[in-house]
Amino acid sequence: MKKIISLIVIFVYVLTLNSCSNSKEVSNQKKNQSLSKEEISASYPISTSTKRFILDLNNELEENKVGVKFFEPSRKLIDSYSLIKINQEYCISGFIKVNPTFIKTELEEKGVLFGSTSGQIVTVNVPLSSFQYFLNNQSIQYFEISSKVEIR
Repeated sequence: MKKIISLIVIFVYVLTLNSCSNSKEVSNQKKNQSLSKEEISASYPISTSTKRFILDLNNELEENKVGVKFFEPSRKLIDSYSLIKINQEYCISGFIKVNPTFIKTELEEKGVLFGSTSGQIVTVNVPLSSFQYFLNNQSIQYFEISSKVEIR
């Protein structure tokens, strides 16, 4: 009887140790995935074409298993969204609608280049490495990427 009880105690002990180590492995895997997975998202309204670009960008980031700072976009992404290289960085062009609290210098420090301004509408070139910061800026009310011009 003592042998049976001893075997049961050892069995329960082994099961407990095994389940603890598995939960730690799963926890570590989740931490590694969250660290390696960098997903771009916006905190304010964006156009449908911008949503499509972000989806394609996130897919390429996931496929390449690299952060946006070290990301080299595919020819398809460059051609589809007219990405341009400025100062050795790929940029996306677009238009923003700003609110009265908008301060250019905050974004200029992150490499964002500004073009024409008409009232609350401003043209911009945003480096992909600063895109997430740009999409979280509270002084921007709306963003739309530039669309490719087609001659007919």
